[in-house]
Amino acid sequence: MEKLGLISRVAERFGSSGRLGKKAVQKIFHILDEGLGVNTGYTFTIYTYGAFSRDLAGDLDIASAVGGVDITYVDYDNRYIVKAGSSCEAVKYKANAYLDSVESGLDSFASLFDSSNVNHLELLSTMVFLHKRRSPNEADDSLVEKLISLKPKYRRDEAERCLTEEVKPLLQRISAPSIE
Repeated sequence: MEKLGLISRVAERFGSSGRLGKKAVQKIFHILDEGLGVNTGYTFTIYTYGAFSRDLAGDLDIASAVGGVDITYVDYDNRYIVKAGSSCEAVKYKANAYLDSVESGLDSFASLFDSSNVNHLELLSTMVFLHKRRSPNEADDSLVEKLISLKPKYRRDEAERCLTEEVKPLLQRISAPSIE
């Protein structure tokens, strides 16, 4: 129930604008997990639109079936809109303790990336995926080249800026020792 609760919470928090879709949900969960250190319980692979979890895709459909989220297909845009569903509160209630423990991660995501569009989240998520799996001595240029070969729609300067200005600082936040 924790996963369905988190899916419902993400839809509630980020879906009210009508910009949250299935692709964005995948990117948000990946960035939460590998970029912000929130244990979402999902494993990601690289796919057409960046980091992707088959289990998350299935759980998103389950969350829709139980009313935690509402998923609407927009034919003329060929996309989905994900919003909080009619049973969102009930689904979240069953995962309350877990949701309390991850709320700061959602806050961090919101403060850093809430205004990002899905294309930017795709770039960011793909770069996080590549960076987390890089070999110890792999140069930044190599990561940028890998990203561009996977995603030729992005320019080199976009990929470099994403790596240096967003991904590296993001990953340093979760690897830095906490001071208490």
